[in-house]
Amino acid sequence: MQTFKFLHQNSRFLSFGFLMAFLSSFGQTYVFGAYKVNMMADLGLSNSEFGFWYLLITIGSAVGLNFLGGHIDHMPLKKWTLRLVVCMIITLFLLYFSPFFSLTILALIFIRLIGQGLFVHTSTTSMSRYFLTGRGKALSIAMLGIPLGQALLPYLATLTQQAMSWQQSWLLIGVGFLTLSIPLTMFFLKDHDKRHECWVEATTTSNSEQEETAQHKRRRDVIKDYRFYLLIPNFLAIPFWVTAVFFFASDIALIKNISMADFTSLYVFNGVSAILAPFIMGSLVDKYGGKPFLLLAAPILSIALLICIYMQSLTGAGIFFFVLGFSMGVSIPVNNSVWAELYGTRYLGEIKALSVSIVVLSTALSPWLIGLFLEMQMSIITILWAGVIHSLLAIPLLIPVMRSDAHKA
Repeated sequence: MQTFKFLHQNSRFLSFGFLMAFLSSFGQTYVFGAYKVNMMADLGLSNSEFGFWYLLITIGSAVGLNFLGGHIDHMPLKKWTLRLVVCMIITLFLLYFSPFFSLTILALIFIRLIGQGLFVHTSTTSMSRYFLTGRGKALSIAMLGIPLGQALLPYLATLTQQAMSWQQSWLLIGVGFLTLSIPLTMFFLKDHDKRHECWVEATTTSNSEQEETAQHKRRRDVIKDYRFYLLIPNFLAIPFWVTAVFFFASDIALIKNISMADFTSLYVFNGVSAILAPFIMGSLVDKYGGKPFLLLAAPILSIALLICIYMQSLTGAGIFFFVLGFSMGVSIPVNNSVWAELYGTRYLGEIKALSVSIVVLSTALSPWLIGLFLEMQMSIITILWAGVIHSLLAIPLLIPVMRSDAHKA
């Protein structure tokens, strides 16, 4: 009952967070993975060459995110979001009309920067900042846009490419952005000014005990805090290995004797569990905070990768995607809440810009490194074993963070 009341009272702003998360899908690897084969063939690139360019594209977006992300702390949210959406529309049309390889790469950099980077950054920062209570539920609800995108968009991208070129498919996305994203964004932010005034008053008077304890740290304080470096291996595990799974979906499907169409159709299981898990974790995070649950996501990820290693059927693949999505869903409210708990919300934009840019960098390294290993004739199964080991090694590093106090930055 309380959840429905929360949804009713905050429906527009939660819808804004959800929309930003969903729109981020067009810059995420699970969508790019659906275009990978046709893009490689059209651009004349091998696995490692495509991975190398994808690395450069994502590094460019990570650098841009680190420089631009902090501006959300100093700019009205409506103005900030409108600029992002307009830039995304221009970039999508540039990708279609680009006559040169260099312009194609530039367009892809901005699609990754705005989509995977700044749209997600806007959603999570806004939910974490403006919900001093109910933060876990808000993050969980907003981030449902990502699993919905995972469940629908790769399959739709695969289908559209059966009827048109990959460039025409991206043009179709651009038209959709042009007609829908701006009016929806402005509608959902219609009453945001009142919410912002309440947040300013709350942070100024330090009414929240949790916010007062965290003392609103700056990015320069965070990079001096040992806990930041202990968190990074755990926070990178899921984006790195989930990127690997979606980017090299065709390689996994091939070795498991599953067609690509059937394999991408199973992404819906990933979406279902990634929707269920945040609802469960969001309520727990609101009650106990994010730190007590830091240890959950990595073991679940390792189990998912083990299932992928040993699966031999469509049923096994469906179970794999379900567990993989659950690990992602668990991590979203926990990880995003921890930043606010440890470092406060006043400068959360610049802090999350740093953390998200590191995550984005990991998603850049994943396709390139794994592409190199595949061209060295290393099996994708052997590579997935490395993911299991990475996940398990990250767990003990979290214990000192869980035992620490928020004000010790």
